[in-house]
Amino acid sequence: MVGAVFETSVYTELLKRYGSQQVGYWRTTDKREVDFIVRQPGVTLLIETKLTFPHGTPPLLKAAGAAVGDAVAEVEDYRVVGLYGRPAEDRMIYPWQLYF
Repeated sequence: MVGAVFETSVYTELLKRYGSQQVGYWRTTDKREVDFIVRQPGVTLLIETKLTFPHGTPPLLKAAGAAVGDAVAEVEDYRVVGLYGRPAEDRMIYPWQLYF
């Protein structure tokens, strides 16, 4: 339940910053998903939320970048937003670093 609350709080912050027209999500036909897609003019950012930072980038983020890029706009980058542990990569950030 804590993970769902964390994801909801990130969603709320994204909505406040970018508005409901700019924030969405992406799901494959086999129900794997990227938590959030933030669309800006000509650029798309993928965001995955994890309560505890993973050891590496979730594979779906890399695969989704190509698929979403073809369908929506150019995917510029991705972020993994975590709360506990230490970021393993530069694209892993804490919630207070969310604004790009």
